[in-house]
Amino acid sequence: MSIPNLALPRLIRKLEDALGEELCLALNDPSVVEIMLNPDGNLFVERLGRGIAHTGQMDKRAAEVAIGCVAHVLNTEVATESRSSRVNCPLAAIVSNLWRRRP
Repeated sequence: MSIPNLALPRLIRKLEDALGEELCLALNDPSVVEIMLNPDGNLFVERLGRGIAHTGQMDKRAAEVAIGCVAHVLNTEVATESRSSRVNCPLAAIVSNLWRRRP
C-alpha cells in the first residue's frame, strides 16, 4: 500500500471532508472498535465497554467518496452494484492509518 507523498495530503483532506468531524474524532479515540455505515446511511460506532451507538447519518455522496479513497489506497476498484451491498473492508484501519500520517 504505497501512496506517493504528494498524493497523501490530498487523500487525507478528501477523507476528512467525506467523513466529517465526528468520524474523524472517532478515529482518534482508542476506545473505538468499529465504525459501521449501513446502506440506508445510518452510522454506528462501537466503543469498548459501551457497545454500539447510533451516531448519525452519512449521505450517499460522502460514503462513495470514502469508499473510493479506500479503494485507491488498496489499488482496486469498487463496482457500483457492490456499494449497495455490505462492503467488508478494513476502512477504519486504513483511514486511521492515513489519519495518523497526516502532516
